[in-house]
Amino acid sequence: MAVPLLRAMVLGVADAENLAVLVSPEASSRLAAGAVALAGVALLVGPVRGPVLPGPFVVEFLVGTALARRVTLLRPFLVSAAVLAGLAVLAAGVVSAALIVGGLLPATVDALADAGLIVLGCAASAIFLCVVWLAGQSLPRRWTLPVGAALLAAGAVGVALLRLGPEPADLAGMSVPVVLATLAPVLLCLPLIPRFLDRLQAADLMRQARRWQSIGTLLQAGDVAGAAGALRTPPTRGRRDRIALSGPLPVAVVQRDLGAARRFPLRMLAGSLAIAAAGWLQGGVWAAPPGGAWPLAVAAALAAYLGVGVWCDGLRSAAENAGPSSIYGRSGLTMIGCHAIVPALALFVLGTLGIAAAGLTVADGAALSGAALPWWALVAVFITLLRVFDSLRGPLPIGLLLPVPTPVGDVSILNVIAWQADAVILLVAGAAGLTVLATQTGGTSVAWLVVACGLAAGLAVRRLRSLTA
Repeated sequence: MAVPLLRAMVLGVADAENLAVLVSPEASSRLAAGAVALAGVALLVGPVRGPVLPGPFVVEFLVGTALARRVTLLRPFLVSAAVLAGLAVLAAGVVSAALIVGGLLPATVDALADAGLIVLGCAASAIFLCVVWLAGQSLPRRWTLPVGAALLAAGAVGVALLRLGPEPADLAGMSVPVVLATLAPVLLCLPLIPRFLDRLQAADLMRQARRWQSIGTLLQAGDVAGAAGALRTPPTRGRRDRIALSGPLPVAVVQRDLGAARRFPLRMLAGSLAIAAAGWLQGGVWAAPPGGAWPLAVAAALAAYLGVGVWCDGLRSAAENAGPSSIYGRSGLTMIGCHAIVPALALFVLGTLGIAAAGLTVADGAALSGAALPWWALVAVFITLLRVFDSLRGPLPIGLLLPVPTPVGDVSILNVIAWQADAVILLVAGAAGLTVLATQTGGTSVAWLVVACGLAAGLAVRRLRSLTA
């Protein structure tokens, strides 16, 4: 099964439009920007889920011994580094094979040796990224947070303006300098690994191990919403702040939602940056060549959908309290509508800032903003409706757990997966697919997106009625 899958991946990347993106003049700068942004993400993710994550029992056993943690915890780190390096080798191998299939890389011994060195360089970069990830897990958050945020911002904006390194079409002739440039930071950071492992605290390791064990259990049971809820930490700030609930109901609900979001400053900042990055990627869709529009559109839709989740606490609370009798004396539809204001505003305002930033980085920025901003307003409404639809999911229908016998076995799990991911499926088809279509046929895609908004609203109302019946 692996060989046909790899063959399909190589042939998919070897498409003429994809190869044009890989050998475009902007490819090297985008690759550098992605590498810098990944380093920032690794630093920020380390305190939540680090590369050293054995089970709770193993943590209790390993950290309780007299052996140094550089000895007991080295194996989990090496496993994570090997997985990252394997993924990097796989990605680099697929791209190299696609260049050979597309005729852009000659199938000679020298060219294959250069491609092998490039793959080796990608593996070394993955190991360096894993060390940065370990630094994010072991170092204090007051150090890693500003550095990670700065690297993420540099990858999103600053480095994208530069053109670093050779063009991909010339990589075959510059493999040795590229490999040396990637091996040098790896060799420099290897002595830091034992020190980072020794700094790992037993309480932090146990906290991460227990949290991700519960998340894994919830995912195995098909409870994606519960797993996402386990990632949310209790509020530590603003617990005694008084939220004024004055004015009409929509104004009071907006004040309440903003006050609740203020209690999670880091989470709110990360979600807001994700929405701004989604707007920046959305602007990039309109300036991308035909083959490069799809990845940007999918990434923009997913970043906006995930980022706006930090502004949907009030929406989820209203959905959980929707029932035959409301504790607020208002109908469920009224409360859902009021709590949807904040996510919609966050998507529109923060996404617009991202599109404006994208307009500053291209030559015809005014035309790009003029085309992308009205479309983003519609996409923001569609994503908000999908969030409403997702928050009203309710309990898993028992009928989905009934066995579905087929010649290959029971496939009832597919029903559960489709039920859990219905909002994401609609998101990719609507927000991402229609965005790519909008760059080619504006009016038709607008009509289809309006229909998609109506469909999402109808599905949400149907779920609300089933909860309040």
